Amino acid sequence: MISPKDASSNLVIGETYNPPGFWSGTPLHQHDNGQTGESDHEEVYYHRFCLGKKPGDQLGAYGVQLLMDGTTLMKAFLIGDKSIFAIPGGCHPVVASPVSDLLYLWGLAGSGGELVMRDIPEFAHLKSFEMVFNMLERDQARKLISKDQFKILCAPYHFSEEQKGLLELMLKEKGYEIE
Repeated sequence: MISPKDASSNLVIGETYNPPGFWSGTPLHQHDNGQTGESDHEEVYYHRFCLGKKPGDQLGAYGVQLLMDGTTLMKAFLIGDKSIFAIPGGCHPVVASPVSDLLYLWGLAGSGGELVMRDIPEFAHLKSFEMVFNMLERDQARKLISKDQFKILCAPYHFSEEQKGLLELMLKEKGYEIE
């Protein structure tokens, strides 16, 4: 929405939408210490949920905010509608509950200018997954993928066997059949 390319010299503002059960802030990344390949920005989230609490609901709309220091899980917080969360640094994925749409406004401020995120290596393959999903969607691919086609899809990315298994599960979740 706003970045150093537009109207600000050190402020970046945007929004993220998470459908029920979906994650954001992935692949895990950092942008808080100005190391090579990473800017020095702190962040604040303002959460809104599209589904409100109905009579009889125990929790109503909610999500979970995780805080990590880049390598390990440090804390998990239950977040509700209109909550504000300051991100002290490190990785900070968010997940909407299975029954809640989550929209959050985020703002980053820091020195330097452009926001530069450094991906945590163990999660970097998720960007390649997104490229595979986009390619299949763009090519209007059939929902049936042969094992040979799957190998061809994976070849440019050099996925581990574990990563290939995860990609296969995610494709099945999106309605693709691999046989």
